[in-house]
Amino acid sequence: MQERLLHLDEDVLASAVGIEPEVGRDVGRGDVAELVTDGDVKALELATLSLATADEPARCVKHNTAAPALRLSTVPRRGTRSTMSAAAIAWTSGSGECKKVNIFSFDHVGIRVTDAARSLAFYSQLGFEVDEACSTATALEIVNPSGIRLNLIVNAVPTPNRDNALLDWPKKWPGYTHAAFIVDRLDDVIEWAGVAGVAITEGPVDWGRRITCFLRDPDSNVLEFNELQPEASFQLVLGQKNYSSWSMRAWLLMKFLGVPFEVVGVGLYTATSRDEVRARGGETGLVPVLRHGELAIWDTLAIFDYLYETYARVWPADNRQRARARSLAGEIHSGMTALRDAMPVNTRARHRRAQWTPGVTADVERVVDIWSRYPTAEKPWLFDQFGGADIMFAPIATRFATYDVELPPKAREYQELLLSHPLVNEWLKLGAAETDEIPVLEIGR
Repeated sequence: MQERLLHLDEDVLASAVGIEPEVGRDVGRGDVAELVTDGDVKALELATLSLATADEPARCVKHNTAAPALRLSTVPRRGTRSTMSAAAIAWTSGSGECKKVNIFSFDHVGIRVTDAARSLAFYSQLGFEVDEACSTATALEIVNPSGIRLNLIVNAVPTPNRDNALLDWPKKWPGYTHAAFIVDRLDDVIEWAGVAGVAITEGPVDWGRRITCFLRDPDSNVLEFNELQPEASFQLVLGQKNYSSWSMRAWLLMKFLGVPFEVVGVGLYTATSRDEVRARGGETGLVPVLRHGELAIWDTLAIFDYLYETYARVWPADNRQRARARSLAGEIHSGMTALRDAMPVNTRARHRRAQWTPGVTADVERVVDIWSRYPTAEKPWLFDQFGGADIMFAPIATRFATYDVELPPKAREYQELLLSHPLVNEWLKLGAAETDEIPVLEIGR
């Protein structure tokens, strides 16, 4: 039989050991012997638990095995009554080894509803679809393109006023009060709610770490939507906009995500360029470097994935498409060296001549293959919407324009679409306004 250990760091020992704390009540060793044998619990006063040996590790009772990760600590005074809050739970296995439970994500949230069809119609507007393989007649599992799952439990009885028994009734019963989602832009939720006729019941509220609004589904279940806010300001270290392909990618991504940032420019191909970049956190001396507070990120793909953790639009929502998009980005990041060497980025130049080699031809053919297969008439970008994969290819589109690379019709359509994107166009104008030249990159005149 497994025996539980609890690390209490907020309130105090209560129901787990069968104790109902009372003011001034002494807690003897017998009360807690089932949980802890090392650490003398002395007294409970005004819901404050004092330990004679608070720095000693808790031990598994059955096997007397030390569990350094689980310590009983002095609990702050909270009042005359207390409830238990367990920050960590461990148990002893047959071998005596103590293990921690590692909860790393949610599988789903269950929401009780009265009418399946009505609820599905509502949640489909938020991007959810039924996963038939995981659903039953009374438990519909729905999933959105990002893999967020909800279980609609179809057995609710309507309340008299179709209100929420947990939140709207005077007596507050224990239970789950709402589901809280993270979104890219809260304005999108508010705009959708206005069009759909769904009332925003509270918000937007700025909590500092996040901006929040609340609304309700047809059964008055509360849904919370959060747009996370950066904890520190962003700074982007870039090279010249006319020449730096990797700077272009990072800048386009930040602009696309709507993330405020400061640009710090470093002139490339000088005797001090790399030292200047290193002084700003770029350990390789190469651009771009994204600074977020004290953190410096000096690799473009790492920048993309760091931002993806907060701004999901970097990559496609569908996990299979996301894997393909990252594969394409990785291919550009680590390959196509012959193309890059023969056709350095020079966005304001035209009619330059490149030296074609078998490697250059192979790289161009690979790009043409991607640009011809991935976009469709219905979805002209590489995936459902403009995103990180398209941004990775934007400098290649400028290379083909600079060096007059002839493309078949479908690939040319995608190139023209990329070059006409407002953000790409803005970057090209910034490059055209620069006056300095880097001779080593001015080839093929």
